Amino acid sequence: MSTLFSVDFLNINVYECKISMFVQFTSLQICAWILVLISLEQYLCVKVQHWRTIHFKPQRAYITVSCLVLFFIALNFNIFFTFGFEVDYPIQVVKNSSEFNMTQNVTIEYVKKILCYGDRRFPWTSWMIDIGPLYLTFYSLAPSFLLGLGNVLLITHLYTSRKTHSGPSNQNDKKKNKQDQMTKTIIYMTVAFIIITLSNATAIFNFNTLIKTDYGSALLRLTDMLSYAYHGLNFGVFYISNNRFRREFKKVFGI
Repeated sequence: MSTLFSVDFLNINVYECKISMFVQFTSLQICAWILVLISLEQYLCVKVQHWRTIHFKPQRAYITVSCLVLFFIALNFNIFFTFGFEVDYPIQVVKNSSEFNMTQNVTIEYVKKILCYGDRRFPWTSWMIDIGPLYLTFYSLAPSFLLGLGNVLLITHLYTSRKTHSGPSNQNDKKKNKQDQMTKTIIYMTVAFIIITLSNATAIFNFNTLIKTDYGSALLRLTDMLSYAYHGLNFGVFYISNNRFRREFKKVFGI
């Protein structure tokens, strides 16, 4: 946004900074961990008979998701107290000391500025820098590890079940095909998540190095854009890989 409109919207107002960062951190973490729950639930569904009808009915799913949402709201509530400060920001002012510009005087002046990101020159804003690795761990590193493990288990199940059912078809084939299709959809979603968020996390960890060059700055913008576009990309994944979703989508728009 700051590149397109030459305005850093996060630094316009202290309260806008606090609310924007809280919504960003919380929503992205919740989405990541809901995907982890979906992957885990799908694995249990294909491994445990009647998992959804007996062991994990919709009411329990609602309670689980609600607890997850409340946890991340509580975890990130500190943002309202630790993000966004108005500071006296030092700037260098160069003034000519003569009409012939032979010498220059450099003075330091202070201007009011909103800081939505940390600056080590202001120790009380350091938490905004230190929380970065913690945020990336909850949003990308930990979910990616669990999703990678879940993918291995799901792919292993798909491979072994295909060998087991390589003989004549039976009455449960239709149900099994639906489960396998949903399993593949979840695998595609998690692979996209791991690739996109891990690349973004790696770029952010190397921010100070990348920002110094035009190539690095472009790479930072690209990975940042992809991290926000991921949730929109999921629509394409569902549409391409899931027949039921594709039929329902066409039905809604009368296609």
